[in-house]
Amino acid sequence: MYVNQQSSLAMPAPRAPMNQKIDTDNAMVQNHNAIYQQLLDQIREDNTYTHAVITLNPYGTAPLSLYPGV
Repeated sequence: MYVNQQSSLAMPAPRAPMNQKIDTDNAMVQNHNAIYQQLLDQIREDNTYTHAVITLNPYGTAPLSLYPGV
């Protein structure tokens, strides 16, 4: 099969998201949402793979946590 050739296979429809019953009033959830929003706010149009925003351990939960913003 060539790179630009379309496959004759039909892809299945995406699954509906599962309700994980996350308590949006929980202090930790709100804190993580605020951190995530700050990370998103740092990403600009000039961020590329060669000029990415890299944040180490943004949530303070894992020693090897990394968030690349491109």
